[in-house]
Amino acid sequence: MATTNDYPLTKFRFAVDLGDGKDLSFQKVSFGDLTIEKTEYRGGRDPSDYKQQILGLKTASEITMERGTFSGDNSFFTWWSEPEPDRRTVIVRLLNAKNETVVTWKIKNAVPIKVTSTDLDGQSNDVAIEKLVLAHEGMEIENN
Repeated sequence: MATTNDYPLTKFRFAVDLGDGKDLSFQKVSFGDLTIEKTEYRGGRDPSDYKQQILGLKTASEITMERGTFSGDNSFFTWWSEPEPDRRTVIVRLLNAKNETVVTWKIKNAVPIKVTSTDLDGQSNDVAIEKLVLAHEGMEIENN
């Protein structure tokens, strides 16, 4: 008999807190990559035919968030346009069908580096989408 842990999680129900304690609705969150730099090294007296892999610093790619544009809400631009935007802990929570948190991403020292307003098209009835790109200094992932 299959249990709920036998199936992968769906990704369409989630909430985002941009560090102000309010959950916002987003259409899409793209986390990017977490990588570790490596250096290859082989000493002149090493009898092995293989290079050593020496690990270095960790790097976190930018995170892109997309959501609908709402009348009276200019929070992306307001945060980005500050003379020195404050760094925040951004929390993204993946939710199950009961709106219970099943995975949490805590993004450390996030700061907005790019805001893209929607494009306009007189022949379209698509939702107006705005984008926020965040630089950050790593994340923690918790499975609840």
